[in-house]
Amino acid sequence: MNIDFFILSSALIFLVLILFIGFIKGSKFQEKLLALLYIELLICIFIIIYGTFYQNEMLINISLIFSLMGFIGIIFLSRLQGDEK
Repeated sequence: MNIDFFILSSALIFLVLILFIGFIKGSKFQEKLLALLYIELLICIFIIIYGTFYQNEMLINISLIFSLMGFIGIIFLSRLQGDEK
């Protein structure tokens, strides 16, 4: 395993853990939604970096699909919250 990949993945995992704590401690729905969006973004970045280090183009396509599904989920959750008010 490449040391650069280990350093980048460790940093991304650390950021995801910090955002997860923000997701749990967030008081407003918007704060939790924003933390969830950033967690999804960091996971997509991790998948892209992993696919780039190991020359696997399929992982980059999976990351694109994952980011689109996350975007649709965020829109759905924000619309659901808007309907409840």
